[in-house]
Amino acid sequence: MAAAALGGQAIRTSGPRTVAREAAVAGISLLPALLTLRGGDLASYHGVEHKAIGAYEDGEDAAEATKEHDRCGSNLVAPLLTSAVAGNVALRRAGLSGPVADGAVALGSIGVAVEVFLWSERHADSKVSRLLRRPGYEIQRVVGTREPTERQLEVGRAALEEILRVEGAAPPD
Repeated sequence: MAAAALGGQAIRTSGPRTVAREAAVAGISLLPALLTLRGGDLASYHGVEHKAIGAYEDGEDAAEATKEHDRCGSNLVAPLLTSAVAGNVALRRAGLSGPVADGAVALGSIGVAVEVFLWSERHADSKVSRLLRRPGYEIQRVVGTREPTERQLEVGRAALEEILRVEGAAPPD
């Protein structure tokens, strides 16, 4: 994380904030998360989570469910990075800088990403929604999730059953 922060800062301070430079900073900021997901079992358990939830929602077994899910946080990444890049470039071109301006862009980018996410949820069957979710699905498919083992699926099933028990909901069939 420190290397990504230092690398991003080095790129940002090496010249004017252009779309290409801000996109490079955004890409570097993703590296720690992407590297974390590729190591160990984290991506497999993330896949378990998606499969268990998807199976519960669709009334099927977790083994048959897809490891990509509409409501994964990865669907926030593209709108967040896109709006952050656009916001940072626009602010600098307007002559604004400093921590308050950077904070405003960060908060605005989060707001944009959440609104895009919610709109896509409300209009799940539209072509625009599918297009907006495509980067998130690709993140899930390529790095964010892996197919879990049967043992990992059992952990997911047990976790889901316990959540449903605590919440008083009906267990999956």
